[in-house]
Amino acid sequence: MRRLPILLLALATLPVFAFDLEKWADQLANKQMESWKREKLETIAKDPDPAARLKAVEGLSSTDADAVMAFAAALSDRDAKVRQAAAKQLWSAGKRGEPYRPQLVKALDDTDPNVVANAAGALQTIGMKEAELAPARKRVLEAPDASVSARFLVARNLVGYEPPANLVGPMIAYLESNTRDSVGDKNRHNVELVERALERLVKNTKDRKVIQPLWEALLETRNAHVQLMKALGHFEPRPEDWTRALLRQLENPNARVRKEALAQLGTVKHEKEVAAWAPRAGELLQDPESSVRSEALWVLGNQGGLAASEAEKIAALASDASPGMRRSVVRALGEIAEAKQAIPAATKARVTAIARPILVAAESDADKDVREEAKYALKKLGADDGKTVTASFRTTTAVTAAPASPAAEGAGMAALRARKVTFDESSYYRALSKVDVELVRAFLDAGMSPSNSVADNGPPIRVMLFSSEGCAPNVRPTKAETKAIVKLLLDRGADIHAADKNGNNALTEAASKGCDRELIRMLIKAGAKINVGNSSGLSPFEMGLWMGHDGLEELIAAGYRLPPDKVKVYLDGYKDRPAAITMVKKATKK
Repeated sequence: MRRLPILLLALATLPVFAFDLEKWADQLANKQMESWKREKLETIAKDPDPAARLKAVEGLSSTDADAVMAFAAALSDRDAKVRQAAAKQLWSAGKRGEPYRPQLVKALDDTDPNVVANAAGALQTIGMKEAELAPARKRVLEAPDASVSARFLVARNLVGYEPPANLVGPMIAYLESNTRDSVGDKNRHNVELVERALERLVKNTKDRKVIQPLWEALLETRNAHVQLMKALGHFEPRPEDWTRALLRQLENPNARVRKEALAQLGTVKHEKEVAAWAPRAGELLQDPESSVRSEALWVLGNQGGLAASEAEKIAALASDASPGMRRSVVRALGEIAEAKQAIPAATKARVTAIARPILVAAESDADKDVREEAKYALKKLGADDGKTVTASFRTTTAVTAAPASPAAEGAGMAALRARKVTFDESSYYRALSKVDVELVRAFLDAGMSPSNSVADNGPPIRVMLFSSEGCAPNVRPTKAETKAIVKLLLDRGADIHAADKNGNNALTEAASKGCDRELIRMLIKAGAKINVGNSSGLSPFEMGLWMGHDGLEELIAAGYRLPPDKVKVYLDGYKDRPAAITMVKKATKK
């Protein structure tokens, strides 16, 4: 029984003993590390064997102050490999190498170009400008004994100081050396460095002379397809025959290559090009790799109605086991069948018929994200009664009409797509308000009505004349674009008598906004009635009388006369407006 207190006391001291043991182990390890460091420092300074000195330089940490000092001293080593390793370590040391700037600057004149390349990198890290380092880097680029790595290291920092054609070769060579077998964790960082370097080369110089070497490398490479496609994809416009080259890459056995080729194809927006690649992307919706299938869905959806031919293939994936895939399907169908986009009505009706049942069913999907995506997609399709849902305006009237022909509709829709304009009432309204002749023509070709009310603001002619861009009394003659749209709408069958809800028709608006005599003559010649008043009982002449502009002369010439009971009212009311008084007097003469 006496032994029990002693045992308990011993157990109570165990944590302290364990802590002391751990502390002792750490101290021992630190002493061992310090000993190894001293040995390496001694080796760098005195060992006659260059291989031993090289191993010692490479074995020290660039974060240790004593080691960084040793690296600086090793820049004068008689062996080039040791000097190169020392310069590389100083580069890794970053700002810790600042005290040894003089030694690094001296190393720029080293006889070995590989030392120079790393010394230049170290100097740039501590603040030396690229322009100051360019001469030394150019010597490395020209040196026949420079390594592939050294030539790349200087080439990426010579953009802007050396012709791009001289830089792309070293970049490609370094890329190939790091992708010869595959792109793994060991060389991934180097591959990313080349990607950034090539992007900088292309974007900063825009020199199309580098397309050919990049193109040839793409055809010959074993594993660098992704990086080379990305580099070529930075060019605007894209390289010639780019779509065909990407289609070939879709046959690559590497899923990453197929995915990147699809991503690049997704940036090719020209209608004829999309028609060439969309069917092939549709085939890859059955690819064995889910990442490729997802990318195919994404790029097809981004093309909207231009990818309408693939709607059935997309719909076939609606029951995929993956919620992420189902959500991508829903998104793609919503984009392709979106109601406001500029695609022919027949095409829109077909893809809507495919998409709507799937989207309605997806509203009950087990996955919340799929359900939310379905609700958003259905909004893009519009109401289920055939009327378009617009985001900017409340509308109860259809602004569309039957296009003159399928060819005219196709041309109009293509013109809208070229201008990145959607086929909807609000966009039509903006085109009229901005007096954009070509855009209004495209809308009419595509099927917009020349007569029906636009956004509850009356017929198109009235909408255009109502805007501040249409007419002004101080602009003479009235802009040619305004007259061109009036003629265009009249030629397309616009109803000259159509008015807004307040009874303001085209002639009322022309007089009110101060259009010139020629434009008002066009309207009268088209059948506009000079004596028809609006809901307030005011004639076109009276609506423009406050400004007293010369366009009213045309109404008078056409026979308009003020009713006798209004003459005195206007003479009194406008007594301080001489131009208006003049017009009143002219409109009372027999």
